[in-house]
Amino acid sequence: MTRKPSCTCFLRQVGSPNPEWTPEAVRDWWRDRGRVIEYLESLLPGWSSSDRPDEREAAEGLRDFAAYITEGLGADLRKYLFRLEEGCCPKNSGPLPELR
Repeated sequence: MTRKPSCTCFLRQVGSPNPEWTPEAVRDWWRDRGRVIEYLESLLPGWSSSDRPDEREAAEGLRDFAAYITEGLGADLRKYLFRLEEGCCPKNSGPLPELR
């Protein structure tokens, strides 16, 4: 089982956010996330039925990543947007920026 790091823990490890990821760039990527999912889905049939064990194993990773984009990434990106806009991690369950 994998644990997701808290924002504070993660930021201690990486320091400042990547300057290329502005709030607008994050929102643009989110609006275009369907392209990423389509790409993952295009790889899945070939990797799932591959004769190569590493590709079959990687297919599991594709499924997991697509599920994360669909089910969990939005919440994590909203926290990241807060960090970009406010300069600190959200401290409580207050409102977070919208991805739009």
